[in-house]
Formats: sequence, structure tokens, C-alpha cells
Amino acid sequence: MGITGLVKLVVVPVLLAALLFQAARRVDRFGVMRAVWTHHPGSCREVVGNFRGAEDLQALSDGHVIAASGLDTYSHKFPQLYKGPKLLLIKGHEVVAEFQYENFDAEKQKQFKPHGLFVKELDRHNALVFVVNHPPGGDTVDMFTWDRTRGGTTLKHYNSVSAAQLGVNGNINDVLIISETSFYVTNYKFKNYFIGRIFHALGVPACKMLYWDGSQASVVSSGHIEPNGVNMSPDGSRVYLTDPMDNKFFEFSRDAATGQLTRVATLALPTGPDNIEVVDENTVLLGCHPKLHQLFEHLVDPENVHSPSQVLQLKRKDPSSPWEASELFADDGRAISGSSVGVLVSGKHGHKHTLYIGSVVDKVLMCDVDTL
Repeated sequence: MGITGLVKLVVVPVLLAALLFQAARRVDRFGVMRAVWTHHPGSCREVVGNFRGAEDLQALSDGHVIAASGLDTYSHKFPQLYKGPKLLLIKGHEVVAEFQYENFDAEKQKQFKPHGLFVKELDRHNALVFVVNHPPGGDTVDMFTWDRTRGGTTLKHYNSVSAAQLGVNGNINDVLIISETSFYVTNYKFKNYFIGRIFHALGVPACKMLYWDGSQASVVSSGHIEPNGVNMSPDGSRVYLTDPMDNKFFEFSRDAATGQLTRVATLALPTGPDNIEVVDENTVLLGCHPKLHQLFEHLVDPENVHSPSQVLQLKRKDPSSPWEASELFADDGRAISGSSVGVLVSGKHGHKHTLYIGSVVDKVLMCDVDTL
């Protein structure tokens, strides 16, 4: 048998086996065979307001919820649905304000496309707000101060850090504030769309999480397919990360002096976890996409394609115990499609909590919750 025959006999079957393995992994990661059964923790209703989608939410200590709305993945195809990018303040069942801006000129406001956000409350009246922004010239983390005296809803811009400064040749997704000048950020996509799609489809772990110390960036976790949501324990000793394309939740110990991280736990999940809300030291909520393939179809055709939604609760007895996952909310996509985040505030009318669920391009849903 010649060399060509040996190649056909050995190499071709190996390549076919590798392709079949990757296809099987993709079917599993994307949830193609998963069933989603609708399960609501109580009565649910839509938050009222002139917006479409809220990819990220954060609950504030006074019961308000801040929302980043208006990702435009579909706006060219369904302009009648698109309400524009904006930051919103929600209270109860409605949007009560749209944020205004200072030190942020008209052109920057016109190009402002908020995605991930984080609010660090400094005291009752002052907060920092960092926002991942997707303007035409390349992604940035934009930094604002928020004076909440007398119900103020104006954000004062004071700095921007570009993806180029971070050393990222692609897109960023979520941000976690450490101080007025420092933060963690997730790099989840390549600038080259074609290469990015191939890498994601094959599950190539080529993206990362970075730490910006105020003057330079360093990679603090690498080898991820699509690092997405990032958050931190109340005492600042642990950092949490999700990778929906890998169906995983990660926990890291944090060196406060350097910002460097050490992975201490990895939790495989039967879903695609997106944004993270920290309830307390031993409880976090994850907005999830149980069927990622339907999410991708929904993002390009939100008017005609539903995508199932899910919020998981991760709990543990103490920081040395393993995380255990339970389902707090699930829906087949008719009540809300493409859930990306779930946050809790104190409930009213006899209910213990209210769960707000944000979505990439659909709506915000609020549900009564009596038991966690």
C-alpha cells in the first residue's frame, strides 16, 4: 500500500471522527435535544415602557432596577421593532426614567450602544456606572458618575477605555467595577466575524477575561469559548464568570492587591448561562439560554422566532461548599424570549421578592417570588 493509501486509511477516518465529535459537542452545548418546560415562580407581567430588550439589568439597594436596552442585532431587518439604545431606570412595573448625560457630546450619545453594565453604589446618593459600549469605531468601557440626589437621572461621563487599550482585537461584553479607575471585562468575540463564527461553532477556547488597573490591562483568565457575564462576591474576595457557549460557571479567588485571579471552582450546567446577579455570599442568579441554537435564530428574526428562557439559582451552604443549581424560572419563549439576566428586589403586596428578567432583544418580565 502506498503513502496515499495510508493517508486515506488513517488520516481520513481520524478527521471524520474529529468532525463528528465536534458536531456532537455542538449539539449538546447548543441544547438541541433539551426540553424546556414552562415554570414560573408566581404571577408574571411585562414591564411597561418604550423600549425593546434589556440585555443587562442590575438591582439597586432602593428597589430600582437599571437596564441596558437596545442591542440592534435585528434592527436592519425589523426597524419597526427597534426602539433605540438607551439606559433606563425601572421601578415597580414600569420604566420611570431614561438617563441623560453630561460631558458626553451629541455625537457620542448618537453612537452610544450599551451592552453590559455595572453599578457600584458608593453611598445613598452617589454611584459609579460603567457601561460596555459598541460604537462604530470599536468597543469601549465608558465610565460615569451618578449623583442620585433628589432622584437625579443624569450620568456624568469622565473616562473611556477602548478595546485597543485593553489589547482586545474584537468585542467586549460585560464589566465589573473595582474602583473609579479599575475593572474586569470579558472579551467574547473576534473582530473578524467569519473567523469568530468558525471558532464559536467549533468551540475553540480563544477568548478571555481581562483586568484594567487604571493604566494597563492584563489577562486574568484565558481559554474560554465566549466569556460573558462577570460579577463579584459582596466581600470582593471571589469573582464569578460565565461562558454560555461552554455551558459553564466559574469561580475565582481574587488577589485584591494585583487583581489577579485563581480559578477555584467550575460548574458545568445543562444550559447556556449569561449574566450574573449576586444575591449574597452564597447565592447567585444566572440568566440562561437553554437552547442556544434557537436564541441565534431569535436574534435575527425576533418577530417570528421564540427562544426559551430560564433563570437558575446557584446556592451553597458556605464558600467552602459546592454550588447547587435549581431552576427559579423557565419559559418556552412565549412569555419572554432570550432571557439574559435575572435580578431580585424586595416584593410588595405580600410577596417576598420580585424577579426581574431581562432579555437580549425582547422585553423585561417581572414575577412574584415567595420562596427561594
